[in-house]
Amino acid sequence: MLPQKQRIPKALAREVFGRGAVGFSPNFLLKTLKSPDGQTRFAVSISKKVAPTAVLRNRTRRRVYSVIRNLWPKIKHGFLIAITVKKGGEKLPYADIVKEIDGLLSRARLY
Repeated sequence: MLPQKQRIPKALAREVFGRGAVGFSPNFLLKTLKSPDGQTRFAVSISKKVAPTAVLRNRTRRRVYSVIRNLWPKIKHGFLIAITVKKGGEKLPYADIVKEIDGLLSRARLY
């Protein structure tokens, strides 16, 4: 997990999911929005339709947060970034998750 101050609070998460700029990959959806306080924050969401058990949802969320933690030094500051896992994303090996999220962030010009 990321520290609490690097995660998006629920009130802001609704705004990011509603108004954020969208980026797609086969297994992930990326939404970005300028941060009102200038800090970069992340949120990862995964539906019960994608991963029916809490164990699978939490494992997938932890893996995505781990990728984000490793890419953190390269990411520009001042954005709220929300990543939604699509169907199939919960089954990906770690290396593929890294490639897809890295590609999403670079296409969104967050490096």
